[in-house]
Amino acid sequence: MFSIISTTKGKRNKLTAEYEAAMGKSSDVVQVTGGATYAPGVFRKLRHAWGIDDDEYRKELSSVKKLGEGAGKSKMLFWISKHKRFFLKTMPKGEIDTLVGDVLDAYAAHMHKYPNSLLPRILGIYREDNVYFLVQTNINFNLNNPWLYDLKGSHRKREIATMKRGAVGKDNNFGSSCLATKMSTRIKKMLRLDSQFLARMNLMDYSLLVAIEPMNSRSTCKPLCDTCIAPAGSSFVANFHGPPPSGSQRVCVHIGIIDILQDFGIKKTLESIYKTGLKGDESSDVSAIPATPYMKRFNAMVEKVFKTPQWSTKKSPRKKSPPRRKSRRKSRRKSRRRSPKKSNNK
Repeated sequence: MFSIISTTKGKRNKLTAEYEAAMGKSSDVVQVTGGATYAPGVFRKLRHAWGIDDDEYRKELSSVKKLGEGAGKSKMLFWISKHKRFFLKTMPKGEIDTLVGDVLDAYAAHMHKYPNSLLPRILGIYREDNVYFLVQTNINFNLNNPWLYDLKGSHRKREIATMKRGAVGKDNNFGSSCLATKMSTRIKKMLRLDSQFLARMNLMDYSLLVAIEPMNSRSTCKPLCDTCIAPAGSSFVANFHGPPPSGSQRVCVHIGIIDILQDFGIKKTLESIYKTGLKGDESSDVSAIPATPYMKRFNAMVEKVFKTPQWSTKKSPRKKSPPRRKSRRKSRRKSRRRSPKKSNNK
């Protein structure tokens, strides 16, 4: 199937056979040569629910291209799959343990219950030569070098110096910009359900990734859901109001929640106390706050980002239909009925 570390053909072929043999197993961890695959049965059911069969998954991951380090503090390594539909990224062992140990069953139940969830669609988790990585769908699929924003709802140190295509802007770069779309109510409802789930799992520090590509008269916004890799509602046309890509423009937008596996454990608790004292509520401007206040602040941000277009809220006035003309024949009949009969008495 694939190997991101081993380059020798013999080892790749052996891993391919072992991964395929493990696909349907229900065990939490299945050991393979030089590594492991985690909860293969659970992820196989999820992939099938999302319309990705085993053969398609195998072919897409038959060749992966290394992209390098991500823009975040964690310096994760990224790879892109053969046709750019999936990407792979390295993960800290602690985050893998969080998902497989406590969250996976609840995550799978949530994704089955809400097919249009905007949580990341995780397709598999693996370990190869002591490198942990996961495979998930690519939110930017079908976009050509879009403007990218990573939004959390916090503002402390949430800015990059130069906002340009290829860079990932943050909350302060996005500023007071907004996206006006007729799908705003539906999007906000789904993001609220997803963030409530994350709060119940004690997860925080996630972001909303917003990818924006300006449109012209010839371009179209191809829905991600047509490619079986993302839910309906994750791609849509909107009017963008704000800084780049322009002051006001019609754009194609792809969105999704990312980086969901950070729990509010001892490390984040100490970080929160150090940065905020004992405050740690949704009014705090730092990223490290408990899961429930984090959810509230995240949803407050979502309310500002997605707006309903003004034209869709105004009811168009009804045109008054012109009064019907009475036909002369009908009016004559009525006048005859109303007119008194002449008396025959002499």
